[in-house]
Amino acid sequence: MELLGVEIATNEAATILKELHMKIDSVTFFCDNVSVLYWILHRTNGTRWVEHRLKKIRTTLGSINQDNLKTSLRYIPADQNPAEIATRGCSVLELKASKMCRCTICKKRHGRAYKYPFAKTIPRTRTEAMIPFAHIGIDYFGPIKHKTTNAETNQTGIGKMWVFLATCIVTRAVHLECVMDNSTRQLLLALRRFVARRGAPETILSDNAPTFVLGLKMINTNVVEFVNQSRTLTNYLASKEIAVKQITPYSPWQGGIYERIVGIVKSCLYKIIGPANLTFLELETIIIECEGTVNNRPITL
Repeated sequence: MELLGVEIATNEAATILKELHMKIDSVTFFCDNVSVLYWILHRTNGTRWVEHRLKKIRTTLGSINQDNLKTSLRYIPADQNPAEIATRGCSVLELKASKMCRCTICKKRHGRAYKYPFAKTIPRTRTEAMIPFAHIGIDYFGPIKHKTTNAETNQTGIGKMWVFLATCIVTRAVHLECVMDNSTRQLLLALRRFVARRGAPETILSDNAPTFVLGLKMINTNVVEFVNQSRTLTNYLASKEIAVKQITPYSPWQGGIYERIVGIVKSCLYKIIGPANLTFLELETIIIECEGTVNNRPITL
């Protein structure tokens, strides 16, 4: 069985390397059977079935090595092999008690699943076909540390930035803006950039953060004043101001529309930057690339 597993692993590795179109330096295969590793490395004779498997494995490894990739076969103890849980089977309690399922980093990234209350009727803004970003949900996430440089002393330091996220409630498309802090002024500037590039939304859904409460009041005030002062606005903006809706306090599931997108974007972002300390412009570039990646994901319900 272990020999067949190595054959499947080498075939999958060759297929992935062919389809990824990415620069990869090395490929490592782990196996918990010493005999299988000995057969592959020392070219021993065995039964016809074993010989056919070994020949296929060596051919696949040879094709991978032809692409200037370094391949290596290593031994892993059975008690440290995650595949043992799937192959040997275990109960739910054993799976829960397994040390392999207690990754601290993964717990920090994903957290525990929230228990949803009873689902009510889906609102009209989420079911009727409309143009993208006609109805949006907004949120912040951060802070994200970035590298700063003093132009006078040429000394480096650490700064903080936040990301303003706007997601379409209907299409789940996402728009990201980098902001220097989570103040109301930065929120207004981010929303102005959003409206200039995506158009003015009909409704905005947000939580009850102080930044959003004050900022959205100012937005509606400015829209009303602008409509009263200018007659060159479009019929849409001249007849209807932006409707602002906020979720009920202590009801985070009502903002699940944008909170789920925040999780997707953060997962994509942290997998790219890792522990790297980047500048503000480098982070802004990566965040916009994350926006493109998330918007190219398959359509889901």
